[in-house]
Amino acid sequence: MAPTPYTVVLFTNNQHKVEEIQTMLSLPEIPVVPYRQLFKGPIDVVEDGETFEENAILKVNALPNRPHVIYLAEDSGIEVAHLNGGPGIYSARYAGKHATGHDMCHKLLRECYGAGNRDAQYRAVMALRFPNGTVETHTGIVRGALAHEMAGSNGFGYDPVFIPEDNDITFGEMAPEVKHSKSHRYHALTKVKQSITNFLNTTIEN
Repeated sequence: MAPTPYTVVLFTNNQHKVEEIQTMLSLPEIPVVPYRQLFKGPIDVVEDGETFEENAILKVNALPNRPHVIYLAEDSGIEVAHLNGGPGIYSARYAGKHATGHDMCHKLLRECYGAGNRDAQYRAVMALRFPNGTVETHTGIVRGALAHEMAGSNGFGYDPVFIPEDNDITFGEMAPEVKHSKSHRYHALTKVKQSITNFLNTTIEN
């Protein structure tokens, strides 16, 4: 497909997510850039939704409509069986507003110390907003288990304590390209890429 006038703009203040999404959402015909390239300063959104979907939609609707911009926002987190699906939508704030990934992992391990059921899953919900105002959400899930201790320094968030199913090492121990081929974000972005491609094809045809 030839280059188009459209740009995908990521609405996130998490630079790690920007880098992962830019790496995984490879669209030769359309650039993928963080929103701060278009707008001055950070924009904060009150994430008071009750689901990942609601929060992702709040984020993607936070910026003004532009004729050739496709906005993309995400809400994601880890859901642990021992915590009845928690921390879930509170994953980023689980250990406090300014907590590091190390702090979050240690709190989760403390809360699940001695748990017999260590089933866990990562969930990512991506919200797309097209120039015509249409909003879509796409979900990616990767199941696995909570490790007993932190392992690995790659990735971010809860990666050092999450072991995806059919593996015996954490996301934190995996090379980035390996994690990117099986993560929750990868599964959601596969759907996002198809949706954007469909939009571009329809737009070009019309």
